[in-house]
Amino acid sequence: MWVKRYLEEVVAKIAPDDSAKLIRSESNRLNEARKLSLFANNPLIRHLGNRFGIKPEVAHDCLTKATTLDDVITKLTKSSQQPTEATLDAMKNLFSNMLVLRDLNDARATLGLSQFEVPKPA
Repeated sequence: MWVKRYLEEVVAKIAPDDSAKLIRSESNRLNEARKLSLFANNPLIRHLGNRFGIKPEVAHDCLTKATTLDDVITKLTKSSQQPTEATLDAMKNLFSNMLVLRDLNDARATLGLSQFEVPKPA
């Protein structure tokens, strides 16, 4: 953290007119990189990559555009390496697991998205 403050002071002295804008831009970029790193390390996102060949950037796009859980499943299936009926069934089975739904909501929270309602166990 002290390195960041030091560099901000150096930039402010070297380019005083542009320093605030440059520092704000770099801070936003670093925050976005941290968020994407957290997202990529989510257990569900890692599993989607390993099992279905879905890259974190693609999962990010799917989760960001989806408005319902069914929409998430459909978008992820279409984005998988093999968008088949068998993949759709595997996705539906995967997302019927409460722990997976928790990881999905954690991933959505990391992106600043609303969480999907998780059904209560019977």
